[in-house]
Amino acid sequence: MKRLKIMVSVWMVAVLLVGLVSCAKPLTEIEEPHGEVLLPNFQIERTDVDGLITYKDVSVEDYDKYLESLEQEGFTNAGRYWYREDECIMLQRGQGESASVQVRSMKAQITLAEGAYSQKQIMKRMEDSLVVFMMEQSPDGFYEKTGAQVFFALGYVKDNSSQEATYTERYYLVSEKSEVLIEDRMVPVCADMDDDGIHEIVWIGNGFTSGRFTFSLCAYHVQDGMIQEKAFAYYESHAYWMSLRADDGQVWLDYRKSTDEQINSTKVTIEDNIVRIEDGEHFEFLLANKFQ
Repeated sequence: MKRLKIMVSVWMVAVLLVGLVSCAKPLTEIEEPHGEVLLPNFQIERTDVDGLITYKDVSVEDYDKYLESLEQEGFTNAGRYWYREDECIMLQRGQGESASVQVRSMKAQITLAEGAYSQKQIMKRMEDSLVVFMMEQSPDGFYEKTGAQVFFALGYVKDNSSQEATYTERYYLVSEKSEVLIEDRMVPVCADMDDDGIHEIVWIGNGFTSGRFTFSLCAYHVQDGMIQEKAFAYYESHAYWMSLRADDGQVWLDYRKSTDEQINSTKVTIEDNIVRIEDGEHFEFLLANKFQ
């Protein structure tokens, strides 16, 4: 009996050790199971600024092991992007044996409301051969309020001489009868800004100058299934970072003037077909008409 107890104890210890070994992760193996945001598990210092995670001093070996892990998890590579059915990861590494790595990941935000389009339906409808991947990114309740959905896409452009493909991010605003390419890499927000019962869709767009930081604010709405422009404006600013948000029926522009400053906020309104920013000190109004 004593011998049997010893054998059982040894067997339990062996099982425990096998379990520990099988659960142990190399430095670069993926942190989360399928269905969650997949990030590298580099055991080094990292910072997270507005969803952009930066790891310092990542070796080539550890970085390559992480790429292998992504392949094993069913991701497809497209330039600096890796994607699969319901998520996309942007990866960028500096030069040298030990360099910083930047990671930004996104999960699909799927609209389940009746009449909403799926990723496959939109890709088929648009028939854009330059788009290799699409994933919905509509905020909660966006479709119900506006009649439109937001889709993230990976598209590519081929160089005529080298025939090499360069992959870029795109966002599309999609309604029943139309699609609009959103210029910037930010998901739009929506609110009934002028109390007319219709939710406006607002996003930050490109500016029109070089050497000065200019940007545009675009406001659209959906009427009879068509996306239509409602208001527009160009601004100049020296803000380091900007982001729109909707809160209690209003649209706000959050911004930082430098990397270490706290977030400031200013109200965004619509007046006479112009998108207005209340803070005139940090944002200078330039034009209300688009450059063609």
